[in-house]
Amino acid sequence: DFVGRHTMSFRELRAAELLCHSGYPMQGYSLLRNMFEQAVLMSAVMQNLTTVEAIEGIGKGLDINRVKFERINEEKRIFGLMYGRKSGLSENTISELAKWDSLFDMEVHGNRLSKTDTLDWLKQKESLAFVPKFNELYLAMFMNRINEISWMQLRTLPSLQPEPLSFGDDWTVKWKVLDESFKAAVESLGTQLGKKISPAIIELVETKFPFGPDYKFPN
Repeated sequence: DFVGRHTMSFRELRAAELLCHSGYPMQGYSLLRNMFEQAVLMSAVMQNLTTVEAIEGIGKGLDINRVKFERINEEKRIFGLMYGRKSGLSENTISELAKWDSLFDMEVHGNRLSKTDTLDWLKQKESLAFVPKFNELYLAMFMNRINEISWMQLRTLPSLQPEPLSFGDDWTVKWKVLDESFKAAVESLGTQLGKKISPAIIELVETKFPFGPDYKFPN
């Protein structure tokens, strides 16, 4: 199951990148929301906070209505434990992550962020564009979020190992280089631009994604 989940995550990451490179960063941004949630659920399974059956809602049978109910309830429980009020994270981090997540919600449900592109048209200041046009803010939002969520995804990759360090020395070195690179990218958002989300993401990843090449599932 983990192989399938990681495969789907890589496909979604690739789809988001292709959308961005084609001029649609906010459409790619929308895909990152699911990647974040799936990474959180994967981490929870890796920490024995839940099971694959539970997050799919099939722990108590296969009735379609019950499956949906059980899945939603388990997701809410895990999200609360991982980055909500029951997470044990600092108050500042919980608050910043709530704002961060609400921006995803605004775009996924109704394109409420990207709709700002039409404001000048509504004010009759310019024509309505049907083809992509460069927007530095949208590109920055996509690039920052894909760095953060890719870091979370990287932290879950060792779940594929049959034994600790079994992917070999070269893989371990590459994993550590990527891990340090993602952390540096996230840190720069705070040190260079003063963004409060930077320390929040670092606390989330280092606390709730505590995995490295010496991990295997089950731990």
